[in-house]
Formats: sequence, C-alpha cells, structure tokens
Amino acid sequence: MTALKSKWGDREARREDILAAARTCLAEQGLQALNIRDIARMAQLSPGTVYTYFASKEELYATLYAERMEALLEELRPVCAAAPDLESLFIAIAELYLPMYRLYGRELNVWSRQRVAGREPTALELRLLSASRNLFAPVFSAALRLSADEQLIRAYQARPGEVMALCWICLTGLAEHYSGDRGQMHGQTYEAVARLTIRTLLAGLKSLTPPEDPTNTNQG
Repeated sequence: MTALKSKWGDREARREDILAAARTCLAEQGLQALNIRDIARMAQLSPGTVYTYFASKEELYATLYAERMEALLEELRPVCAAAPDLESLFIAIAELYLPMYRLYGRELNVWSRQRVAGREPTALELRLLSASRNLFAPVFSAALRLSADEQLIRAYQARPGEVMALCWICLTGLAEHYSGDRGQMHGQTYEAVARLTIRTLLAGLKSLTPPEDPTNTNQG
C-alpha cells in the first residue's frame, strides 16, 4: 500500500485521502475484511481522525459506491449517445459495468445485510439509491432512440420499469458470473455471452408485444 498525506488543515484533501485509502483497501481485502485501522495507516491519520469523517466502514463503503455510481453515469452518457444499435449499447454498458461490479457490486449484499431493518434510510443511503436510479434515464432514452422496431418500442413504453429492471438483472448476473472463476468452467467469453443475452432479451420483448394489425385503423 502507498501511504497518502495531505497538508494539515486541508479537511477536504484529508477526506479524499481517506476515500482513496479505503478504495485501495476495499479492492485488496473486500468489505468484510476492511477495517478503519488499515485505512488510517494508509492515509497517515489516526483511526480517531478517520471516524470524524466517517462513522463506520459501512459508511465509507456506501460513500465510495455512490461516488462510483455517479461517475458511471457520466461514463454512460457518451456511450448512450454514440451507440449505433441496441446490441452495441448493451455490450458497451456491460463492459463499463463489469469492473465496477467487481469492486463494489459484489459487496453490496454484505453491506445491505448490515443495515438496520425497519429504520428510515439515511441521507447517504438515499444518495446511493438515487445514483442507481439515475443510470436508467440515459439508457432508456438511448434504447427508445435506437429501437427501429415498433414492437420493441411498444414493449418499452408498456413496461418501462420492468424492462429496465430485467436488463439490469441480466447485467448483474453476467458481472457476477464473470467476477469469479465460473466463466472459466465453460470457456465462453464475457462479450459472447453478453451478446446472446441482449439478443434473447430483444426477442423475448418482441414476443410479448404482437405486431399491430394494419387493417385496424381505429376509425369511428
């Protein structure tokens, strides 16, 4: 680990040092093994100082994840604008999502289990939820723009929330599968399986929405 050190009195820079140290420790140890002492040592601060910025390692993790989700949104915008078709859009998103999931997504279940059931979400938890939901808008807009097929457009418009949730579930399943050793068991590449996934999704959505009857003009 490379130690970090900011000028004394620069509170924002010290906060960034703590986050940078936590990010490195998370990548090396995972959330369960993450501890404030290691983060403090790397940031060249006392554990007590770290606690004045973040109440727990769970709060640190949620802050890092929210910031990464917000950064992913900015990465997605040009991808959504430049994609020539739906398959290319899905593949580009999958390529961006995999490294983020490897570092943060796999730990989300651990973090979620440590939350207190029944209490109101904190401001940080709401920020994390908002960052996640904000990813949908540019993707959904791009999907509508790239859909030349009227059946797909009607499927998106009829079930927007369900369609986006299904796509995200598929992305998460792909990322989980290829974040460990499972992908080596069958020898298929991440991209190849992602392509089959989006083709299957599109075919399934089209099958849910029958083509319009050209003889039905709805004239009174």
